[in-house]
Amino acid sequence: MTAVATPMRESTTRVHTTHYRPELDGLRAVAALLVIAFHAGMASAVGGYIGVDIFFVLSGFLITGLLVNSAASGPRALVTFYARRMRRLLPAALVVLLATAAAWNAVATSVEREPVIGDVRSAALYFSNWHFAAQATDYFASTDAPSPVIHFWSLSAEEQFYFVWPALVVVFAICRRDPRRSRRGLATLAVLLGAASLVSLALATRHSSERAYFGTDARAYQLLAGALLALWALGRREGAHVRRSHLTGARLMQVCALAGLIVVASSAFDLSPTMRGLLAAAFTVALLWAFEFAPRGLVGQPLSWSIPAYLGRVSYGTYLWHWPVILLVRRFVVISPHYMFGVAAVISVSLASMSYRILEQPIRLSPALAVHTRIVIACGLAASIAVGLVLAPRLLSSPRHPVVTPVSTDQARGGTAAASDKHGSKPPPTGRAMPPPKTHTPVPSAAALHEAAKAHTERTCLEKIARLGCLAHKGAGPRVLFVGDSHLETFFPVLDDLAAKHDLNLYTWMYYVCPWQKDVLPDGTNAEPCKKNKAKLYNEMLRTVRPDVVVTVNRAYDDPQYSRKVFVDGHPDETDASKVLSASMPASAVAVLAYAKRLVVVEPWPSLSFNPRECLSGARYDEECRGRASRRLASEKAIAAVAAQDSRVATVDLDDAVCPQLPLCDPVIGGVIVRIDNDHLTIAFAKAIEPAFDKRLIAAGAYGP
Repeated sequence: MTAVATPMRESTTRVHTTHYRPELDGLRAVAALLVIAFHAGMASAVGGYIGVDIFFVLSGFLITGLLVNSAASGPRALVTFYARRMRRLLPAALVVLLATAAAWNAVATSVEREPVIGDVRSAALYFSNWHFAAQATDYFASTDAPSPVIHFWSLSAEEQFYFVWPALVVVFAICRRDPRRSRRGLATLAVLLGAASLVSLALATRHSSERAYFGTDARAYQLLAGALLALWALGRREGAHVRRSHLTGARLMQVCALAGLIVVASSAFDLSPTMRGLLAAAFTVALLWAFEFAPRGLVGQPLSWSIPAYLGRVSYGTYLWHWPVILLVRRFVVISPHYMFGVAAVISVSLASMSYRILEQPIRLSPALAVHTRIVIACGLAASIAVGLVLAPRLLSSPRHPVVTPVSTDQARGGTAAASDKHGSKPPPTGRAMPPPKTHTPVPSAAALHEAAKAHTERTCLEKIARLGCLAHKGAGPRVLFVGDSHLETFFPVLDDLAAKHDLNLYTWMYYVCPWQKDVLPDGTNAEPCKKNKAKLYNEMLRTVRPDVVVTVNRAYDDPQYSRKVFVDGHPDETDASKVLSASMPASAVAVLAYAKRLVVVEPWPSLSFNPRECLSGARYDEECRGRASRRLASEKAIAAVAAQDSRVATVDLDDAVCPQLPLCDPVIGGVIVRIDNDHLTIAFAKAIEPAFDKRLIAAGAYGP
């Protein structure tokens, strides 16, 4: 930089004003590598998903600067902007979607491919963030394999933001001809919209962690923070000079901001995704601010080197490719997180580099396409519709068996939790741990397997799960409150029938991944929402309804075939489900019976170590997909002991109804598919065992004396 003399007492230095900012490309590379490290499962990068937060702030900063500079041309600027965005984003994205659909057609069963159809559709049409937010509230979705396109949610959120923000920039440029007044107006608007976004984030965090993570309204503050910084930077650059003393502070700020990002991305502190996002946005803004004064400072200089800058230029393609690559590798190889990071980084960067040179740059820099903006927009929309609604679904909806099948263990399929918190399960080889089948019953059709996945009906109280509860049926009989998690949801149509048959006042309360025991919480992101909603159950609903009978229906959290860690509120160190649930039974029963006259616990039916519906989609005969049930669980013994001591407590055992050939569990009984996944029953099978369920509820006193 060139020092110049001024009348000021301190010397000044010119502000960096070149168009290309290699240090920003280097920062993109850091963000992309953080996301890969997180998805690879590295314990040291448990917060690596903040790479998306960094991308959002960077995007708001760079694109707002471009928009303000071109907004003077009015509506034409919008057309040019959207055409440029399509040329920049669509080619690589649509190729990745088609390649992913083709790969899943080759390696996945029809059951695995089924949910990916909707995922790809939402990704191609840029509403996948809302699609996955809606799916995340459904615990049934959480037991399927991770979606290979779930990472497209961030692109959807970003493009939804840019559907509105550029128009506002142009409106301010037209209404206020003075650029300074226009920027001040936009800055005020950005502050107001950012505050509204933070309020939306706070509300979403209280009620839905998925909405807080995926929602465009809850994420807009990060893009607006970058936009606000860009407006400030444009104003500062008009002065053309800054004090040299600012350079020292800027260089120090770079180091502190980068260190802050590294700490936030690491496992050093146990932070929620919302808090990590807030801190990541703040540190990214600080780093970009420092780059304005010292772009070649202690951090900016190494980020500007050729390798980081190049990795940043291809970071968009790297981000698109890395997650499908990770899932494909995990299907066939058991690999440690650090090796997975290296493999995924090398493969995704290589694919991104080819895409960048062969596809993206020629389209992006084409003079002919730059002139015909309206044609570009029309063709882009048509291509998105074709890929999302026709081409990719056709590849994924094929009933064919996989051409290539996994040969590794279950761990290779499940992998480490991704942003969607989804885990896969591998179907067992034919006859694994099973006696040779004596019969050969053809498997159900692909259409029947897909239909069996439908978990909900419209005649439910599901939309009120986060409220006080629901009066599902008003009758003249006793007040019966059914309490449970997603396993109860399958029985909602059955409960409707039983309530009408016995003239019950039927109430329901349910929350996904939430044990009925009072102080027991699931390990992970569901803990806080479960705690809040269960407080409503015990502190409000039981006191208000004062039911004659409470009936609980929960999953087998302590089944070793498909267990989940739980803990007692206030004691997070003990997460063994058998110990926690067994110890909590007596106190939980007392808490319920303080307001209810009777407690009936429907013991969880056996879970399996694999998804039999997925197994059926790749098998020839039903008998190939039999599973073996666990022995009586510790939690079942614990509630039985409580029932032996208190006549107001009873249990209902459905094991022999779900698995008539115990200890073997058939995937299809009487022509009806039994399970949606490892442990959830299908609605059709719940209806099939309704008479047996009703008879056992009567024997347990579930409808009163």
